[in-house]
Order: sequence, then structure tokens, then C-alpha cells
Amino acid sequence: MERLGYTSYGAHGGAVGAGITGRLASLYPDSVIGTLVNSDRGSLDLAGEQLPIPDHLTEDELGVLEPERESWKAERGYLDLQPHRPETIAAALTDSPIAQLAWITEKFQTWTNPSATTSDQAVSRDKLLTNITLYWFTRTGATAARFLWEAAHSGLSWLAPSTVPAGWSVCNTTPVVRCFMDPTHQAPFWSDHPDGGHFAAMEAPAPANQRPPHLLQDSALRHRPESLKRTVADAHVLRRCDRGSDEYRRSDTNRRLRSHSCPAACMSYCRPQPRSTMPRISVCSCPTTGPSTG
Repeated sequence: MERLGYTSYGAHGGAVGAGITGRLASLYPDSVIGTLVNSDRGSLDLAGEQLPIPDHLTEDELGVLEPERESWKAERGYLDLQPHRPETIAAALTDSPIAQLAWITEKFQTWTNPSATTSDQAVSRDKLLTNITLYWFTRTGATAARFLWEAAHSGLSWLAPSTVPAGWSVCNTTPVVRCFMDPTHQAPFWSDHPDGGHFAAMEAPAPANQRPPHLLQDSALRHRPESLKRTVADAHVLRRCDRGSDEYRRSDTNRRLRSHSCPAACMSYCRPQPRSTMPRISVCSCPTTGPSTG
């Protein structure tokens, strides 16, 4: 980001991107002013493995947890194979388009919104085939398999400790997820959504792209108090919601979009500020355009 001219920025990601987001905050706390992670109730699958089970769970909460852990036994085959024998599946994924198709489609079937009876109800067939085609033509099915081997042997924990303010947007969720991720409700932003699933940006783009403006504003003010106070007041790029810090003021949508430089109009605050007033800030991770460089 510094090579692109940004000295302060926010980060957003889900799945592997959530790990990258957390790692960025851990490694560069002076540059990352805030993070937003999207997840789903599938996070509970990792209870007892990557995530310790909290002692304070009630009987009802344990009752929610156990079915998730039981279903995970049928889902975790890829996680047993790829971190130990990635080359076995890599050969199939780079030799057979049918193997690549089946390998990815199966996860879209089981990891998307459970209210959808078929995978293309949660994610359109066109988006699904585009995703698979990118893996096939770039021959990166093997790359993805090897990534889990490298992650398993990196010596790094699943969660990276950081003091950077972190927000959460969780799809198809249950309150038990927060018992694991934010048991004392210290997260400055937490939003639960009944729809969507693991592939949040593709399934439910509106909740997945929800940005907590107060999180980024408050974090930015702590990092660059004087210059940011002046710039925010002049440019009106970061705003606190008038009706409450945890929700958007819908009537303000059009006005905010007019001052927004993202070509996809994704409601993110990704407009860099003039160098004369402050370091540039970028906070855009549009699913259609990728990270904005202003």
C-alpha cells in the first residue's frame, strides 16, 4: 500500500481474506486504521480446533454448537487432504476441468445460504462458472491446495493479535458466533445478517459491503488527530450516522455516492485525500472491481 502512495488505510476480507486482513493489522498497526471481517456461522466448525471453546457457554449455546461441529466432520475432507497431501488433489485440479468444477461447486452447494435449495439460487450460475473458469485457465487449483499446506506449516496462529479496531459482519448467523469472536462485546462494530453464507460478497453483497463509518472515522482520528479532523470536516468523506453509529442513514446514500470515487459505487469510503492535508486513505474492497487505488 505504501508503494501505491497510501500510508493509512482500512482492510476488509472474508475467508482467507479475513486472515490476511487480521495479519495486516497485526503487522502494520500504525498504518491500518481499522478492519472489517465478514464471516458466517461456519466459524463454529473450528470450535475445539483453531478456536478454544469458551467456558461461559450455556447449555442452550452448547446445543447450537454441537450440531455445527458434527456436520463439520462431513465437510472437512478438503482440510485434511490439502494441508497434508496437496499434490494429490493438485494433479486432478490441473488435469481435469470436471475435477475442478466438482471440487468448487460442492463447496458452493454446502457453504452458501442454507435456505437456497440449489447452489445457483444463492450464487448465479454465471458467477459460479466464472469463478471456476478463473481457476482452470490460470491453473491455480494446485496453488490453492498448496496454500493450505503452507498455512498449516507456517507456525502462525489462526487469529493474529492486534490493537487495531476490528468490526465484524456475520451472515446466516447465531449469537453463539459472537460468544467466540467477541465474548465481552468489545468490537466497535458488529452486524448480524440472516441471509448469505460463506461467500458473502457474492451471495449478499449489500450486507457484505456494509462499512461502519464510525469505526474508520474514530480510528483515523486516533491515528492522525489534527490533520484528519480538518480533512474530514472539509471533504465530508467519513461521516457518523445521525441515527446511530451502527447503522446507515439511507436518505444520505445519494449524497455520499456523489462524493465517492469507486467505479462500482459500492458505498465504500475509498476516496484518497490530498497529500497537502493528510496521508491518503483507501477503504474499498469491491467484489466487482477489486481494491480501489483512488
